[in-house]
Amino acid sequence: MFEISKNQLRQLNDVDLREFVARLCEAELRNAEAPISSIKWGGAQTAPDEGLDIECCVEDDDFSGDFLPRARTGIQVKKSSMPDSRIETEMCPKGQLRPIFSELARNNGCYIIVSLEDDLVTQKVRARKEAMQKQLETIKEEGDLQVRFYGCGELANWLRQYPAVQLWVRERLGIQLNGWRPFGKWSTTPPLVNDDLICEEGIAIILPGREGE
Repeated sequence: MFEISKNQLRQLNDVDLREFVARLCEAELRNAEAPISSIKWGGAQTAPDEGLDIECCVEDDDFSGDFLPRARTGIQVKKSSMPDSRIETEMCPKGQLRPIFSELARNNGCYIIVSLEDDLVTQKVRARKEAMQKQLETIKEEGDLQVRFYGCGELANWLRQYPAVQLWVRERLGIQLNGWRPFGKWSTTPPLVNDDLICEEGIAIILPGREGE
């Protein structure tokens, strides 16, 4: 009913895409009964981010999610395609591996690249992950750092798990849902009139101007 196609997802701009992925992370944590405060993201899209757009830091080391596989997970979000050459530039600017990867490795974490433009078959996804692992050769002894690559297909699959996020995407893209409206007031209350829900036993009738009697 709420499903968003991959082509529709690609219409998200850079700013909305980052918030979209952050909301998916929050939804997965909520579903796992993990603290939503474990997700950190924000700031200007073009500001330096040390290689991560979204960080997940769950204090429970036993946490294991689906699309967030480990308690310490860092995500880089890109709207554009991420071939091997761009992966190298992203992870090792000017030939130097970003320091954040040592931190992730020491915490046995996971590094995820999200590319909205890419929609790859399994073999191509494996090649992207191998390109990511190649950049991490110099720190492979520091810990067990897992890598993942999510293209548009993986994002669409992740999104299907959470209807509330689907509604948010529809709103951002201006996609109407005919015959359905989100939760709202069931009555039309005049301005400045108290319309608090009546929570008393039996039936209560409160007339205007008679409060407190």
